Amino acid sequence: MKIGSRDSFRIVEFEAMASPCEIFFEEKKQGKTEKIAAILVEEAKRLEKKYSRYLPDSIVSQINNSNGKTTDIDTETYQLLNYAKT
Repeated sequence: MKIGSRDSFRIVEFEAMASPCEIFFEEKKQGKTEKIAAILVEEAKRLEKKYSRYLPDSIVSQINNSNGKTTDIDTETYQLLNYAKT
């Protein structure tokens, strides 16, 4: 994880989902910047672990390998799939 600045934004650079990622946010205090950056990157990694089609234990892999059988999903996944349907 790399933290930089551009204009009035802090930029967090990291890799997730086999891609370079950047998150821009506003924060003036350096100590808070590092804490916020860590939280944001942790959330991106959580989503990657949960929804990556490349990880065999992710919910997406479970659905893809279910051969049309019912797959139990949690509320977050249900809401995401329901939103995607719209």
